[in-house]
Amino acid sequence: MKWALGIVLTPFLLIVLLAIALYIPPIQNWAVHTVASYVSKEMGMDVTVEHVRLVFPLDLGIDGVKVIQPNDSLPQRKDTIADLKRMVVDVQLMPLFDSKVNIDRLDIYDLKMNTANLVHEARGKGRVGELSLKAASPPTLSHREGACPITGTSIDLGKEFVDLGKVYLADAHIDVALSDTVPEDTTKSEVFWKINAEELAIDNSDATIHMPGDTLQIKAVLGKVSAKKGFFDLYKGEYNIASVDWQNGAIYYDNNFEPRLKGLDVNHIALTDIGVGIDTLHFLAAKDSVNAMEMRLGIRQCQMMEKCGIGVKSLTGSLVMDSLKVITDFDLALNRDVHADVATSTLKANAIVDLNVMDSINPGKVYVDADASIGSEDILLGMGMGNMPKALMDQWPRKPLAIKLSANGNMNRVDIKSAYAQLPGAFLVKADGYAEKFMDVNKLVSDLHLDAQTQNLEFVKTMLDKNTAKMIGLPAMHAVADAKIRGQVYDVDFRATEGKGSVSGKANFNAKAMAYKAQLKVNDLQLGHFVKGMGLGGFTGNADVDGIGTDVFSPRTKINAKAQVVDFAYSKWNLNKMNFDAELSGGRAQATILSRNPLLDGKIGLDALLSKNVDATITTELNKADLYNLYIAEKPLTVAGCAHLDVATDMDEYYKLVGTLS
Repeated sequence: MKWALGIVLTPFLLIVLLAIALYIPPIQNWAVHTVASYVSKEMGMDVTVEHVRLVFPLDLGIDGVKVIQPNDSLPQRKDTIADLKRMVVDVQLMPLFDSKVNIDRLDIYDLKMNTANLVHEARGKGRVGELSLKAASPPTLSHREGACPITGTSIDLGKEFVDLGKVYLADAHIDVALSDTVPEDTTKSEVFWKINAEELAIDNSDATIHMPGDTLQIKAVLGKVSAKKGFFDLYKGEYNIASVDWQNGAIYYDNNFEPRLKGLDVNHIALTDIGVGIDTLHFLAAKDSVNAMEMRLGIRQCQMMEKCGIGVKSLTGSLVMDSLKVITDFDLALNRDVHADVATSTLKANAIVDLNVMDSINPGKVYVDADASIGSEDILLGMGMGNMPKALMDQWPRKPLAIKLSANGNMNRVDIKSAYAQLPGAFLVKADGYAEKFMDVNKLVSDLHLDAQTQNLEFVKTMLDKNTAKMIGLPAMHAVADAKIRGQVYDVDFRATEGKGSVSGKANFNAKAMAYKAQLKVNDLQLGHFVKGMGLGGFTGNADVDGIGTDVFSPRTKINAKAQVVDFAYSKWNLNKMNFDAELSGGRAQATILSRNPLLDGKIGLDALLSKNVDATITTELNKADLYNLYIAEKPLTVAGCAHLDVATDMDEYYKLVGTLS
């Protein structure tokens, strides 16, 4: 009976002894070396392990793991696939029988890795200084009766649920090069795993991604990152993070095939001193028409510096998005020193964007309200990037440019409720109006109202050459204009004042028919304020013109023009009481100038046939011409008389002049 019992118990005793033997260090190392040798043979790699320590029940420590394989291009060389200095893992035994993996501790130290040719989609290499999974902070009432034990990581294989405690990553430097030779995997598979993460902390790490062919390169520096309370449902496509803090960060973007340019270079962007605080991050992917997409983002703080000198001192706001619209509300502050107390430029903006705004039938709208103040420092920085003249930058007013906009619309119609731009001491511009059907110039309909005031615009003259700048004057003015567009018909009605002088007018232009009509009235406008050094004085007069076509040599062109100079002082001349009438039709032009002032009293007429050749008759009837006061004669001289001149020319080589004077 005893020997029978011994036969029955012997296998169980052997299993128990074998299990106990696995906790004896020499046997542990023998077993690991045997397994490593087997793996090396099966995978064609050289796998070695320096030391293994297993403590009951499943507290495992591994030192000195190396995986080496021959280089895929140079067989005489070898690639180190993995080089692990130390790994410690503590797994609870009993939950394993319920298909649960509870990891109390997982620490990885000094891991070097290189995927080589193991992953066809990409090649990754790098180093991880430390990676650890630890237990989450116990709840405040953890001592209460019935409280669950706190574990680092729990994996429920049956329910496909992962519960992470605290994840810590430090001194990780990863480099990934994507491949363009692998076809896209179109196999559909459903993943039901859910992941809950208490906290993620990253210190002194970075990741670099190279696009296929190394055309683009993106590097993110994660100086210090903390993310808390994350939940991810991979089946629903739901991702939630309670808060994210990123400090001492940087992002580098480079298009490696484009040259580096001075200033803001969109092909080479370097953002440093990044600090980001996010309070809410929620995303739910759309599964069907019932379960719509959702996204919420709350930015508590954001700052960064671009190498060109543009600095984001602060960015706060929110973004809410679903399958129908996007709603944003942001406050932005700029300063070339992101740590400065005062912002040089600010922007407050909120927008609502219907996602069907581009639809051709019943499109949604975009609603925008923005209020910006752009400091002169940032304006000058932008001018420097645009290689603007140094003289303009030196004389640009050192005051902020204020811009406000309230508008809404879509691809069919845009309504500008109000637009406002002011540079104190220089100009103030206001506008409102609408435009619709602007994608088709033949159906375009628009009304626009503009109100502009100018003060000191001397800095604008720095863009002219010195001689021209000396002649040109830019006095303070106030102008109001209304513009209407109906298809290819354009109407403008405007009035501008300068001091006591004014100029007003109306104009109509039909681009399809090339027909136009304009009326202009000027009252006591001091031309000398606009053109200096020529002795120009006040001008009062009016002009009317209407016509079809602009080619004066075409028989289809018709023009009627009238102009009157009521009062005009030019140097010592008083050129008032002058009238001009002109008519062009069927290739025949007729014009008359009638003057009734002390310097010139008479009539000048023109009658011409305009085609390839020009035949014209010029007649004059002068009652009086004061040549002395007209600076034609050196001594007092007044003449009167008549003239008849016939002119013929081909406007090239042939000219003929015949006439009489009396």
